[in-house]
Amino acid sequence: MKKTLCSFLAIALLSAYSFAQQATPKKESAKTMECCAMKNGKMVCMKNGKATPMDHEMTMNGMTVMPDGTCKMKNGKTMKLKNGQCCDKDGKIHSDCGE
Repeated sequence: MKKTLCSFLAIALLSAYSFAQQATPKKESAKTMECCAMKNGKMVCMKNGKATPMDHEMTMNGMTVMPDGTCKMKNGKTMKLKNGQCCDKDGKIHSDCGE
């Protein structure tokens, strides 16, 4: 009985320890984030910290982003990005694109 209880406790502690050691996913920084952003009134595509002018519309996970900053979402709603906002590759809008 003691051996079973000790074995169970050891497994429980090891499981708890390994669960605590799992790394939490890091949030992408604005410099490494792949996105389309409105910078100084112009749309740019950011990749690996480099900005290139956006010259054609892009679809990101169902959201269509136009070169004028208009975003048409999956549900049909449209919005226009303001300076400092961006749309990431998952189709989410962020307001902190690291200007």
